[in-house]
Amino acid sequence: MGVLFREYQEKTLKSFVCEDYTLTPPNAILLGPSGTGKTTTLNSVLSSSADIVYATIRPNELVTWKSLIQATSRVIQRILKLNFPQTSCPALDPLQVEDYFGLVKDLNIVMSHYSSVCDTIHIIFDGFDLLQDIDASLLLVFLKLHEQINNGHLKCLFVIRDSAFVHRYSNFGIPTIIFPRYNQSQLFEILCNLKTAELSNYDNREISRDIVENFIQLILQSFHSYTGSNLSAIIDIIDLKWPQYITFLNNDSVNDSATLYRRAKHLFTYVDEPLNNSTSSGSGSGSSSSGDGVEHELSRMARYILIAAYFCSYTNPRYDPSLFSRKSGIKAGRVSYGRRKQLEENPTHRQAATFALQRLLAIFQAIYPLGDDADDNPTATRNGTLEQLFQEPYIRPNIEVFQTIAELYSLKWLATSSMSANVDLLSAKVRWKVNVAWEIILEIARSIDFDIQQYFSDIAT
Repeated sequence: MGVLFREYQEKTLKSFVCEDYTLTPPNAILLGPSGTGKTTTLNSVLSSSADIVYATIRPNELVTWKSLIQATSRVIQRILKLNFPQTSCPALDPLQVEDYFGLVKDLNIVMSHYSSVCDTIHIIFDGFDLLQDIDASLLLVFLKLHEQINNGHLKCLFVIRDSAFVHRYSNFGIPTIIFPRYNQSQLFEILCNLKTAELSNYDNREISRDIVENFIQLILQSFHSYTGSNLSAIIDIIDLKWPQYITFLNNDSVNDSATLYRRAKHLFTYVDEPLNNSTSSGSGSGSSSSGDGVEHELSRMARYILIAAYFCSYTNPRYDPSLFSRKSGIKAGRVSYGRRKQLEENPTHRQAATFALQRLLAIFQAIYPLGDDADDNPTATRNGTLEQLFQEPYIRPNIEVFQTIAELYSLKWLATSSMSANVDLLSAKVRWKVNVAWEIILEIARSIDFDIQQYFSDIAT
């Protein structure tokens, strides 16, 4: 059985690992966000035939490019020895590999001994862009690796999460297999397929399939805005919540899903670990803590920063004065700027562009409301409307703003164009981009009553 909703990607990968190496290119990229089935699909294809020899290397477990090169030599030797124990080959010390040319020398020696029994070996770099000490030339080095092998053939598959990383090499024409995000209905079907049997027999208890599927649906509805399409994160939450959820099962609630939900409602409102160590300011009456958890939602400021970052990545900077300016000329409409209209662009059809931190702060200042909330002030203008831009005062950048940006960066909701692990987040040279899909940003905007759709056209509600 194949991987759900990855039939096209699976078929393409099977073509890449076909026996005749002359029919396919020597390198390929698997591109997609975390939790979109890249590694699962790849493992399914590679393990489908005993004749496919492959070695998996995980750069995220390494630190420097030198350790990556040494790991490549070590893993290939180990895999070939395990698959062909009858073939003799001298053991080479991978720690002696100091550079790329040392790796080529070792691989030529190893492949010369195994070429009679193994014509092609596939090297999988799972998370190539996650190597901490990475530079722009490292991928180019491995793309040329197959040209340096005199005996046998090498094929490299690079599993990459960051689309901006791949975009740097767009001129090289590297075959790329795209793994799009799952939508919520696809996630539900995948999770039911993966977890129903396990959860139905949890702790030697027989639990009906309907209860399990209802629980999975509640988890998705409650935490999808937090996890996105990351299957691993959702599965972790399911494994965490299920033992607590079934404690509320009894003769009264087993056939009444509404009663069961009311009893376990706090499980879908709180997580057992905080999103960050900061707590919301204000009196305790404004928060609803249960004593054993912290509300999982992002702070109000973090949501506005994400919306501002989305504007920066998906709107043209030349429209900023007409969209976000609070000058008096905005009241004059076409007299000042000409007829204002929605941007004729759909952000779901574009790639996120990079932007400067100064632009993010400027737009955040323009859209972040200060003063009383709409619930307390009936005459307040609705958030996100153009009328609000010139009615509210500015928020000044402070330590809380920069701390929130740093937290969003650590959560991978915001990303930088820098390939260094030790990036100066406040440097003017660093370019940023948002790492959030339109569906998620729309949920975030609705949660704070921000009308984000008026800034774009041709977008489904």
